[in-house]
Amino acid sequence: MNGDTKVDDSGRFRAALPTNVAVYSNEIMIAGFNAHVSPWLLAGIVQRESNAGLALTPVGPAGTGDVHPRPAGRRYGGYVVGPSGMPEDGQGWGRGLCQIDWGVHNDWCRENEWSDALVNLNYAAQLLAGFFTFFAAPAGASGVLVDKWRLNGLKDARGVVLVQGWAAKYGLAGLGPFVDPRPLSGEALVSAALAAYNAGQNGVLEAVAAGLPADAPTAGNNYASWILTRVNSWESQY
Repeated sequence: MNGDTKVDDSGRFRAALPTNVAVYSNEIMIAGFNAHVSPWLLAGIVQRESNAGLALTPVGPAGTGDVHPRPAGRRYGGYVVGPSGMPEDGQGWGRGLCQIDWGVHNDWCRENEWSDALVNLNYAAQLLAGFFTFFAAPAGASGVLVDKWRLNGLKDARGVVLVQGWAAKYGLAGLGPFVDPRPLSGEALVSAALAAYNAGQNGVLEAVAAGLPADAPTAGNNYASWILTRVNSWESQY
């Protein structure tokens, strides 16, 4: 099992989780079993992404988050952001307990009941399993290049820094190419897979290849470490 710490007692698992997360403990366990990923990690994602639905509007698994407009015309595969900068239904970009992104996963969001807790968790678990597979795979034949905007930072039209560049933040001197660090294992693999759930696998691979923390491209630069701190605390009570 990826990120394995097995759960063999649903009652103890539920009791070890925060009350708001424990509400969905059965769905978390089922989704973890279905995708062969640790339910502890899924519980951490639920807590970080939506505070188990408490941070959403409306509160609960049918709520949405991430209500910040995105640049009109931005493409996510075949999906293009409209003039309002928001999804056409007027709701937030993040959908449900695990905040499945309406832009990145548009086809899935349209075709599935993302507002159903188990459906949402099953998809999140599948994504996480895919990230474990990606980072456990053999190294690619070519080196890993860092995107220029990651190195130099990202500013909006007014010159306001949106994302601090890795050159300034970490002292990274160039774009590479860097040696592909895969396959990862152990804690490094878990951290990379979790970070990729937030920042995407390519950004995390670039960071790790350049010798930076897996969390470097994540929100707050702490996504994986934030989750693992809580997971370790919960597991200690199991």
